[in-house]
Amino acid sequence: MSTSLAASTAQAEPSLHAAAAPDSQGHAVPCKVCGSHAALVFHRAGKRQRLLEAPFKPEGYERPYYRCSRCGLLFHTGFDHLTPEEEDQTKLPGVNNPKDQVINRAVRETLMTFNLMQMFKLPLTSRILIFGCGAGLSFNMMLGHQMNAYASDLTMQFPETAKRYEADIFNPELLPEMLRRFRPFDQIHPESVHLVTLTEVFEHFPNPVEMMQRIAATVRPGGLVIGTTGWVDQVREDLRDWWYLRCLSHCTFLSAKAFQHICRACGCLGVMLPGSPMITGQTGISPTQTVFVMQKPL
Repeated sequence: MSTSLAASTAQAEPSLHAAAAPDSQGHAVPCKVCGSHAALVFHRAGKRQRLLEAPFKPEGYERPYYRCSRCGLLFHTGFDHLTPEEEDQTKLPGVNNPKDQVINRAVRETLMTFNLMQMFKLPLTSRILIFGCGAGLSFNMMLGHQMNAYASDLTMQFPETAKRYEADIFNPELLPEMLRRFRPFDQIHPESVHLVTLTEVFEHFPNPVEMMQRIAATVRPGGLVIGTTGWVDQVREDLRDWWYLRCLSHCTFLSAKAFQHICRACGCLGVMLPGSPMITGQTGISPTQTVFVMQKPL
């Protein structure tokens, strides 16, 4: 355990405030992470933007955004009353995203995973789970570099990806092995992997604590949950203008204090880091994004 990681969670747990009940006009709701008062900060309807990564659009798609007064989490409640099937539809990854962005993200996830395994002294034979593997490019790259990777998502896109990308980007010879190593998440056993990676996934969780607890439960003691997501604390412009809100399937936006609470709820230590070539190489990460690391104690 690095000193910086341990120090980031050394603060005493403050007592939880009583959960704020929604007022009659929807101007306050309980925070989705700490349960404290979260005030309405702005509101958007469906016509302003489009759902970039999902074919499903809830009718009207009203999105009131709330900011927690205690932990700083920003979130909207536009998905809170969907059925489980409808919510899954909002998370389906887009197949028409620009190829350069998909490649950049895959290279970033592969480098981040490899570099953090080195930093935390995880053997290269460690079992990796790519949660939200999407097009499967990072999965393909990791297998091509002899990493012991498995993958999970709501759908399996690998055969389509193999048709879309050249062989030097996506090795089609690895497709049978990818199909063999794909697992629905409910088939991942507790404490069965050494590392879970989530690249641009956390922001899709309308129930962030519950999902992170489920993910952390799959990791063995000493293992890691790593990922990238938006970092609302670092936004300097008006939140309504933050580029990370352009994707309408993003509904939860992490802050440092909210992350500390999530780590404690998962029984992990954790740290949020700015993008660095030491972790993500030269793939490019915005100042308003973070690399987060959670480690389950031995």
